[in-house]
Amino acid sequence: MSITLPIVLAIAGSIALLIGLFGGGVKAKEIEVPKISIWARIFSSLVGVVLIGIAIRLPNPPPADEPPTSTPISIAEPAPTQPQIIAASLTTAPPINPTDTLIPKFGWTVYFEIEFNEGYWKPGNNSYQIVADCPDIEFLGDIDTRIQFSVDENAQLFPNNVVEFHFFGIPSPNSGEPGLSSINQNQKTKIILGYTNISLEQATQAVNECQVKAIINDKWTLQMSPIGPTPAK
Repeated sequence: MSITLPIVLAIAGSIALLIGLFGGGVKAKEIEVPKISIWARIFSSLVGVVLIGIAIRLPNPPPADEPPTSTPISIAEPAPTQPQIIAASLTTAPPINPTDTLIPKFGWTVYFEIEFNEGYWKPGNNSYQIVADCPDIEFLGDIDTRIQFSVDENAQLFPNNVVEFHFFGIPSPNSGEPGLSSINQNQKTKIILGYTNISLEQATQAVNECQVKAIINDKWTLQMSPIGPTPAK
């Protein structure tokens, strides 16, 4: 039998209570309790009663050979494993090598152009001239052509088209019709020069090095912007 805390408290309380009741002077075998005063006896009695009361109120622990009773804990079953989605890695496509495509070696185009809104050209006679400085491209490199045209409010208007001013003249937006010598003052226009059927190296060099300008009415010189290189159609 193991000595528990309630047993110890009960024994101590009993001794204190006996001391308080009999006032000491008790001798049992080798144990002798001396005589004490009345106040010490009262205090000893109170302590004994308190200790015995505490011992009675304390719960008795279960025997050592019996496991303590435990409340069963319900273990939730794990949720079914969801299928794992593995994202495929995205790779950047390598740059296109012109030699690996169906574009011929001399199948590239570079355009230089400048666009004008309606009302830019004033009624009467006007002119434009394209001056190109591309030392490594012989086509049109040393030819200067001045094109004259008139602006007339009665001229045909192509509202859904931009009339293009080319190096050798003004073609009609309507296929099969002759070139234009007069445009409507409300017409949108664009001066354009294209280098076609050149190699990719020439096209790249043209974008980086060529200087193409438009001379308007022999007075104003405007820089034309490169577009490309693009595969020739």
